Amino acid sequence: MRGQMRFVVIVGVAVVLVLISSGARADGRSAFTAADLMRLQRVSDLRVSPDGHYAVFALTQPDVGMNQNHTHLWLLDLTRNGAPTRLVADESTNDWNGRWLGDSRSLYFLTDRSGSSQVWQTRGTIATQSGVVPIDEMFQIRPQPPACK
Repeated sequence: MRGQMRFVVIVGVAVVLVLISSGARADGRSAFTAADLMRLQRVSDLRVSPDGHYAVFALTQPDVGMNQNHTHLWLLDLTRNGAPTRLVADESTNDWNGRWLGDSRSLYFLTDRSGSSQVWQTRGTIATQSGVVPIDEMFQIRPQPPACK
């Protein structure tokens, strides 16, 4: 008797789990799936400039058809209402890990535009290669604020 009750409970739980995972909903809409999750854009690595005027963040946009992600840096002016602007408009590259310099207008970032991950610097929307810096050293870069006069 006890074994039969246990069997009924296990079968009941299994049926509930199958119904939940199948995406069936009473309102006719399908449930959020793993494929939906893969198509979501992701914001990460938000950094506010030393003067508090700007914020830079990485936006990762998946390309499910090509099985790739594209990550770009975006700049937001925190003193105005408005949409963020793309920091460097180059669709063929990935940019990430923006780090502000003390002047609050320039930043270092990692990019794969030269064929491997290297550190570049930008002031506004113009990016220049700052020299070959190994990635492990990038995370030790801590730009200092300008000296007070």
